[in-house]
Amino acid sequence: MIQTLTDKVGIRAIQWGKSMTDKDRELALRQITESFYDLSEVLEVDVEDLSLGGKLALGVGSRGKPGCNAHYEPSNKIISIQRNKHGSLAHELFHAIDHQAGEKNGKNNLLTNYSERTIEDPEYKEIVTSLHKEMNIFKSRMVTTQTYKNLSWKEKTYFSSPIEMFARIGETMVSRELEKNGRENTYLSGGQHEHLYPNQKELESLTPLIKKMVKMTIQNQTKIETKLTA
Repeated sequence: MIQTLTDKVGIRAIQWGKSMTDKDRELALRQITESFYDLSEVLEVDVEDLSLGGKLALGVGSRGKPGCNAHYEPSNKIISIQRNKHGSLAHELFHAIDHQAGEKNGKNNLLTNYSERTIEDPEYKEIVTSLHKEMNIFKSRMVTTQTYKNLSWKEKTYFSSPIEMFARIGETMVSRELEKNGRENTYLSGGQHEHLYPNQKELESLTPLIKKMVKMTIQNQTKIETKLTA
């Protein structure tokens, strides 16, 4: 199973936590592999494109942060997933794709964090302009909900940031697209709160934009050989 992730998907390395038993690893490998194939189907891309040209690595049960089920490390291009924690892989993959888009545009951060005025590439400028417009419509509704109003200042800053909205939109899109085909992958995405995530009407406008940006960013990449940085 690990060969499938490294050879067919193209993940450059997997770092296991010390607490992960052989049984834990076998289960996680199956769930992660199925998730990458499900995501490639939803995004209409080849599964190996999701490895970001062989740059992406995974940490499972390792590199964890307190209070986080998973997180993405831009400096190492690693998605870290806590042991036995489900539903965050799609979210973190969209952060990784957003980061890749930023790098392609000469940025040091995730692309959706930047104003379209700072983006020189005309295709990316157009897509980010449209994305920010639709994301602002989603945000305008979200901030009026009681759920959002009850959040702390720190939580409001987190949930209203462009990079977090982009990732939540992406993971919600994945769940809904799978549901259309009568399927579910709770390891890949799940647990969305209706008030803090896009609704169906908002997704109708956002989905084609997300898919276009993903394809622009991850297709036709040159695979590189790298080693996992501890």
